Amino acid sequence: MKIFYTPDTRWDRYQISDEEEFAEKLIIEGVFHQEVPEDVIEAYETSEYLMAHSYYHWPMYDEALNKVLLTMEMGIKLKAKELDIPIFRKKNGKRWERRLSLIIEDICNTDFLSNLKQKLDRLAGLRDMQVHPKQNSFSGPMGGIIRNIKYCINVLNLLFRNKEWHIKQHKRIEAFRQTLSHFKNHLLVIENDKGANLVSSILDFNIIDNALFVSCLPVLDVRKLKEDNQGDILPNASIYKIKDYRLFNHYIEGNTQDGTKIRISVTDHDEAIEAFKNQQEYLDNIADDEKRACVYLNAQESGWQLSEAEYQYFKKYGFSAN
Repeated sequence: MKIFYTPDTRWDRYQISDEEEFAEKLIIEGVFHQEVPEDVIEAYETSEYLMAHSYYHWPMYDEALNKVLLTMEMGIKLKAKELDIPIFRKKNGKRWERRLSLIIEDICNTDFLSNLKQKLDRLAGLRDMQVHPKQNSFSGPMGGIIRNIKYCINVLNLLFRNKEWHIKQHKRIEAFRQTLSHFKNHLLVIENDKGANLVSSILDFNIIDNALFVSCLPVLDVRKLKEDNQGDILPNASIYKIKDYRLFNHYIEGNTQDGTKIRISVTDHDEAIEAFKNQQEYLDNIADDEKRACVYLNAQESGWQLSEAEYQYFKKYGFSAN
């Protein structure tokens, strides 16, 4: 008989000493607001147990994601039922279940739900990939499993927000896009209690209630790179989290999550322009394929950064009714 309760040695690479440390580091807590149905919350709890028992068998971690994706599908159908949207159709006297993509279209049938539709479509595509495997494979917490689980939690919370919340959310996003139009083709400086950082562009953003998350592309300090004799270094996306943000034409103000002031503003200082020029000259000497790969990875990473920031924000502060 197999021994089912011996820790999987593959976890050794994470330097985990026992079950308690494993749970603390690798079980992703379900963080849900009160409007999320109990069926969804209970189903997610099973995913937590799957993560916990992967301590004894690594591939079970992947099954946790599969369970979360099935929970997402159930959540979509529960939301459809709540809105009196049919999940079945009849044809030639037979009863067929409607495609998930069509149900999503009916749920997100207004402009202010376009962002939610994009997220649901993405997860529906991932669900299709997972439930139709071509071979046995697993990756554990690597390969985006943890990121995708947290992303699913975020989307489930969005799915069960009410209409009024989504309308406010849409207005906040459109207002920030208007501010971004004033930032276009300008260098930005981000100032907080830790100093000032020069930024060439905002890659992506997210807004949740009164919190703004921005993923930015910093300008490299080329002089320091040369002093340290470092090789080819490319800029990596950095995220800033701003509570109680306020928008103005050429700057944004607010507080960091520890309560200190933060400001993002347009800059045309000579030193900033010179630093950006030095970076461009430095990047000209790096192979184009490396730069293209960096652009692609930054685009991906910025999305994951925003998802992680959203999950951690709700875990720390909970959910408002706004």
